Amino acid sequence: MKFVKRNWLFFIGIGAVCIVLLMAIHNLENKNEAENGLEREVERVKNGVETSATYNQSVGEKIHNIHEYYNDILTFKKWESYTDPSYSGWKSEKKMAEGIIKSIDTMLKDSNSSNLHSDLNNAKKLIQIAISNHDPTALIYLHRIFHDLDILYNGYREELWGFTHYQSNGKGVRTVEKHINMYSEE
Repeated sequence: MKFVKRNWLFFIGIGAVCIVLLMAIHNLENKNEAENGLEREVERVKNGVETSATYNQSVGEKIHNIHEYYNDILTFKKWESYTDPSYSGWKSEKKMAEGIIKSIDTMLKDSNSSNLHSDLNNAKKLIQIAISNHDPTALIYLHRIFHDLDILYNGYREELWGFTHYQSNGKGVRTVEKHINMYSEE
């Protein structure tokens, strides 16, 4: 106890140093987060992607969230479960599809890009095809559209599938539209 009484200033000093260090770490994390956001903005401008004047954060977030959802249910060969029409995932996918279609409708209202509109309309058709026909290929193409949109619209650096009109006129667009047309001809 005498040690504590004699060295109380030392303990207060150590506590103050710890608090200052924690605050510095927190500020560094915030600075890195801000730099990453600025880096993505610069990347978007350099690549001719949406600029801050035309970029809609809400649209970007919806694209990212839908992409992440399809990452969760389809990647690492999880899509193979959807080849079975009686797979229980189809029931939950049907419920999710309603919300995703509403998000797509909102994005269509909130954006002015005709190429983005083409991709979102293709995505909407693919969701309807997937649900109505238990078509795993439609789900895969849907995921690829949102993968590419997430990268292009939000300015990430990753490989593209080439399944969008938006900023890429990808070679996979024809594949998507051929798949959609296969169902509209029935």
